[in-house]
Amino acid sequence: MFKLLNLVMLTYFLAVSSHVYFGLMPLAKKLQGFVFCLIYFMLMGSSWNYDLDKAQIQMINTCLDFEAKILQGEKMLKTPQQAKAIIMFFYMLKHNYYLIPLAVLGLILLEPCTPPFHLSMSLSCSAIQWKGLIILIPFLETYICACFCYIGSAGIVYNLFAGISSLLNYFQLLER
Repeated sequence: MFKLLNLVMLTYFLAVSSHVYFGLMPLAKKLQGFVFCLIYFMLMGSSWNYDLDKAQIQMINTCLDFEAKILQGEKMLKTPQQAKAIIMFFYMLKHNYYLIPLAVLGLILLEPCTPPFHLSMSLSCSAIQWKGLIILIPFLETYICACFCYIGSAGIVYNLFAGISSLLNYFQLLER
């Protein structure tokens, strides 16, 4: 099922990217759509090799091994300012899984002609009446955006931010 979801996300990304690239719209609208496409591309790229990448669990195991074996006789060290900032950053990021898709839904409902969303591909997007099956399109786009955010954010956040921060802190401890 996860492979099918990745293919749906790839198809969605290709559709909105081609609309932004080949669509007849002003440059400002194209740049606005390009930002969304770039975010979707980064999030999709971090989730594509889901059964090959063990970096997240290896990072956790490395941290646990370091604390269990290397810091055995050390006194309790105070938490560095950088680690406190990363923890605060994680508390803020745990809300992006549902806030970003809700913001996308609000953007589509308020301004349906916003690229790269599917309603902007319609020639009559400014005269859309929210009746019938057309109301399902914003919910579909919200669901796909939620999939992008939920699946892609974890790999980027834990591998890049937490991994780099913990490695820098460990190198500082090893220098002592």
